Amino acid sequence: TASVSAPGTPSAKAWALFDPKTGEILSGTNKEESYPIASVTKLFIAETVLRSPKKDTTFTMTYADLGTEGRAGKLVYGEQVTPYTLLFPLLIESSNDAGEAIRRFLGKEFDVSIQDIENQLVLKQTHIVDGSGLSAQNTSSAHDLAILYAYLKNTHPHILDITQLGTYIGPRT
Repeated sequence: TASVSAPGTPSAKAWALFDPKTGEILSGTNKEESYPIASVTKLFIAETVLRSPKKDTTFTMTYADLGTEGRAGKLVYGEQVTPYTLLFPLLIESSNDAGEAIRRFLGKEFDVSIQDIENQLVLKQTHIVDGSGLSAQNTSSAHDLAILYAYLKNTHPHILDITQLGTYIGPRT
């Protein structure tokens, strides 16, 4: 049977109401439980880009990048991009292609950066394995995501600003 919640009560398995400046949890359910986070993964990917000394280095989109499930991003084989410019399709359109291209280009740096983020922010229930968010192994808790959000808001608000854009005018809109 389906559960019915009172109006205004979240029906998600896990949720948290938190202070966006501090990440302090004010209320929630299953706040420490880890669940797949799908495209929320892309906030972690964006942070790896901003930490990277290669964020403005040009590279070429490959067929493998474009073969990622989902077609968002309007990216084209052979197109010259930078990890930084890929933030826009990554965060506005939730482009899986952009996320995997960033992961491929950064290589080992990607894995090290993800681990550094998890360690620096003490994200105990977070595990990121791909750049697209397609893997069910990309998991986190409401608590860890609150910490990440507060960190981004205070350190790299630009990432959150991009998520609020309706469009980005580039070579292909």
